Amino acid sequence: MKILKSFILLICSLLFILSCANPSEEEYTEIKQYFKNTHNYEIDNDLQAVFVLTSIGCKPCNNSFSQFMLSKNYNDKAIYLIKASRNVIDLSEYKNYKGAIFYDSKFEDNIFSNSKVIFINDRKTDTIINIEALSLEKSFRLIENKMLGENKSNISMK
Repeated sequence: MKILKSFILLICSLLFILSCANPSEEEYTEIKQYFKNTHNYEIDNDLQAVFVLTSIGCKPCNNSFSQFMLSKNYNDKAIYLIKASRNVIDLSEYKNYKGAIFYDSKFEDNIFSNSKVIFINDRKTDTIINIEALSLEKSFRLIENKMLGENKSNISMK
């Protein structure tokens, strides 16, 4: 039984690690160009994260992610990109959100093709956390820790 638990923990850890990307100037450029070309919005240097909500994948996960996004007040540090269908996820609560929020109903196979949080640091993508069923709770904890500016070495992955 201990071996099975260890194996499951190892698999979940590997999936989580694989869902995080390495820093990249190219991804940051793609993000910056997307917002400039599609939404006529210039990303400033203080931006810490881009929250992307889609209808792709696990519906309960995306609904939980949407509630997580709405429950946090990161409006001066993050922008929200909603690519989810109103038929799949209730988007009515976003009308009251005070920060930068953008809607895009077009599906394109790019950096915004699934629900995730893209962390930006020094004009590069620092970390990308994909919202997936197996690592949902860990992802939310990591997002909150990074948005609060806690040191990476203090983040517990348990």
